[in-house]
Amino acid sequence: MRRHFPPEFLNRLDEILVFRSLAREDMAAILDIQLKPLVLKLAARGIQLHVDESARATLAQIGFDPIYGARPLKKALKRELVDRVARMILEGSVGDGSALHASGQGANIDVKVGKSAENAKQK
Repeated sequence: MRRHFPPEFLNRLDEILVFRSLAREDMAAILDIQLKPLVLKLAARGIQLHVDESARATLAQIGFDPIYGARPLKKALKRELVDRVARMILEGSVGDGSALHASGQGANIDVKVGKSAENAKQK
């Protein structure tokens, strides 16, 4: 670093941390963290979301980039799932008490609407 930065800049650094690049195995845990806010927001509206393993694998593959970290995964999740679910809610095809099931279909995510287990018991 001394070859690339002047001493004035280096003097401002407290310590240097070395990170390892993300591996594909890391994506599942990161995806769970990224999915949690969406699941909680939908649950507040009485909507259940189930993302199966095929959808998780598809999202992890689309969002994997060891250079840029988890940013592509967050963008893929927003594009492939969050935006689609939001559009379905705005169109009225998803309402309170619905259950959403996301599954991977090749390189795409398919979201289907059904009745939640709680809603089905009440009827």
